[in-house]
Amino acid sequence: MKIITISYPLAVVLALSLNFACSNSTQNETKDLKDAKADVVDAENNLEQAKKDSAEEYTKYKTVVLFTLTENEKKIAALKEKRKTESATARTKYLKELDALEQKNDLLKSKINLYNNGAKDKWEAFKKGFNQEVDDLGKSISALATKN
Repeated sequence: MKIITISYPLAVVLALSLNFACSNSTQNETKDLKDAKADVVDAENNLEQAKKDSAEEYTKYKTVVLFTLTENEKKIAALKEKRKTESATARTKYLKELDALEQKNDLLKSKINLYNNGAKDKWEAFKKGFNQEVDDLGKSISALATKN
């Protein structure tokens, strides 16, 4: 009988401790779940903001580049007009060079218009290469203008 009397309170204490431990664990898991949901919402908001910023950057860049390419077209047209008074042989060679530059300018316009805004590292690589091409074209136009 003593064993039953001692083991009953011990069993009650053990059951209460087990119940407390389980309920405490459940509360921690609930808190962790709420924190994880909040982190997901924050991450989604950050992603949307990054996409918006990236689209705005692309739009600004595209506007500047298209302005530069339009200016190139004007320079090429002015150079063509300037050479109308030259002899046919010299003018033909010069116009071929100008036509090649004009085609490159048109190709660059198409390239910027068709670009799909992608990952940041791809955008940076595209922008770097594209800037180089636009700069090279501008130098080629200037060199042709000063050469002749």
